Amino acid sequence: MSTWAHDNHTPPDYPYIRATSAHSAAVQLYARSSQLATADTLFRRGKLQDNGCRLGCNEVESMRHLFVKCTIYQHWRDEARKRVMENTTLKLTAMQIEGSFTDNLISAAEFLFSDHPTIWPLHLTMFYLGQIPDLNALIPPDHGLNRTTMLKLKPHLSSDWHMSSIRLAGRIFGDYQKRMASYNNIPLKTLSSRTIRSDQHS
Repeated sequence: MSTWAHDNHTPPDYPYIRATSAHSAAVQLYARSSQLATADTLFRRGKLQDNGCRLGCNEVESMRHLFVKCTIYQHWRDEARKRVMENTTLKLTAMQIEGSFTDNLISAAEFLFSDHPTIWPLHLTMFYLGQIPDLNALIPPDHGLNRTTMLKLKPHLSSDWHMSSIRLAGRIFGDYQKRMASYNNIPLKTLSSRTIRSDQHS
């Protein structure tokens, strides 16, 4: 992952070490190591004869396609986008933060789950890998806020955007697993052990 270009705040502990369900953390583990069992990965390993999207899109079923482009999940991306924009606006209002740079932050929240050349440092969203845009690049040096306010604002936004990102990724991949289990006639009880990752012994 190109971590150097993105936000460097420490991710929140809860979804990784305290949550009762480790699904989002597991999705992050396999996504970051390119082990999610998408069609392109299985095709490269000789497990499938085609790498096309099995959900009906006329595109390669890559990890990026599944999380960012696949039309099946666009409504979930739209819901998450609306929610994170509302939460960002509420945080800024509650902290009595005003000024033109607030538009940059709300715009970044709007494009958190889609590609945007000015919001994302590499022009491509990486929300599904738990990466978020660099907050330092979105807040200008002459912001006019005191140090205490900035020390509160950045970690709050970073944590909220990170949680929203990995939850959306986990939701998408959880549904994808169920669809693939039905597609392949795999009993749901074997889902977690057989479909979250590719066959690493191939």
